[in-house]
Amino acid sequence: MIWPPSGFKRGLIYLKHRLIRLPANNRSVAMGLAIGCVISWTPTMPFQILQCFFLCLVLRANFLAAVIGTVIGNPWTFSFLFYVSYVTGKVILTAAGFGELMTVDVNLINILKNLVLYPKEVWWPSVFGGYILAVITLPAYYYAFYYLVKAERAALKKVVRKVHTIQENRKEKKQSK
Repeated sequence: MIWPPSGFKRGLIYLKHRLIRLPANNRSVAMGLAIGCVISWTPTMPFQILQCFFLCLVLRANFLAAVIGTVIGNPWTFSFLFYVSYVTGKVILTAAGFGELMTVDVNLINILKNLVLYPKEVWWPSVFGGYILAVITLPAYYYAFYYLVKAERAALKKVVRKVHTIQENRKEKKQSK
């Protein structure tokens, strides 16, 4: 029921092709992907697409690429991402003198349950830590995606030129006969 019959690889290949063919420049697509990935750090699941939309407007990024980038945050990675966000937020807030607010024992297994049960003690540090991690990791994601998109688009252009040349040669052969 959960595993698609054609596997996840086909879906990922489709997403890659869809991204490469977006009618936007490399910077816009890479920034959109980066925005989608960094929003996954925050435990604001129902509002991640809205946050992507707002950040895409501000940073002039491609919204469809941002939505595809949010795939990095999926049910298998949420616990890990939110736990790292919580620990980051807790460390920073404790250093700032707000450590007495976080009295709940949280680990990787029960982070999702505690986000709902203890919003003040778990959710706020996770949100704070998530946005800190988003700001820190955005440049890394952006540059990685920029060079990947640029390379994939260059490879696609090369293939299109090669196919076009083959088609032109076939037309010339038909005309010469």
